[in-house]
Amino acid sequence: MATGARAAADCGGAVLENDLLRCVYGRKTFSDGNWTWCITEFTDKRHRVDHARGDQIDGIWQSSDTGTGELTAARVLASEPGRAGVRLTCEQSEIDVRVYDGLPAVRIDYRRPILETVDIGTPGGRESGAYAFHGAERWRPYEPYPASYYNAPECGDPAGAGALAHHGHLVGAVYDPSTGLGFGRVMPVAAINIVKLLSRRGFEWFHRYGVPQAAKEPFAGWVFLVEHGPEDITRVGLALAARPATAALLRRTGAPAGPRRKARP
Repeated sequence: MATGARAAADCGGAVLENDLLRCVYGRKTFSDGNWTWCITEFTDKRHRVDHARGDQIDGIWQSSDTGTGELTAARVLASEPGRAGVRLTCEQSEIDVRVYDGLPAVRIDYRRPILETVDIGTPGGRESGAYAFHGAERWRPYEPYPASYYNAPECGDPAGAGALAHHGHLVGAVYDPSTGLGFGRVMPVAAINIVKLLSRRGFEWFHRYGVPQAAKEPFAGWVFLVEHGPEDITRVGLALAARPATAALLRRTGAPAGPRRKARP
């Protein structure tokens, strides 16, 4: 039975759900005492698989100059037909997270970006998986951490991400090759200038590395469910990256696409 998009938030974090997924934001503490506010559960309801399972998606390791700080406020955003959202305000960051009816993805608006976003999950419920990126066949081989897969400020990669870019976005996924299940990311090239691959479990996205914190501009990205391995880079990821296609995808699922952002001068 369809239940639609819904969200709840309090001082303990937030929960966003639709018929396809459940996304939980909570406080993750690591074995070395570091901690962060992040997605601690990202469950595919169709296959009953949690791609975070105690790890972190949309997180960051806490340190004196790069962390989110403590959660200071959490509230549900104004109700809109076909979607639900929350605003999570931390000492050094603020995000809006939205879920849509029938869409296997959550949109994250980084209202106050920090240094980086770290995704270390359990793709397909496994400890490691395989990578798939749009444009990978025309890019260099996947290189594990600490090497960079894309690095404009330090390695001379094109500022526009070259073959990796689709409608100005990077689209990548990590998945279990035996089942095709996993999770993916859509992130704007204008906001991300370094990408690292983390142990076949996820990604590290640097938000305009080298730019002073005060000069970092807000941006939006997506985390999406992968059901069919690399095929979903096209079926879901590229559709989210392309504005007209995103609008069409949201219309097909009955969710509003939201207002278009004004072009920058």
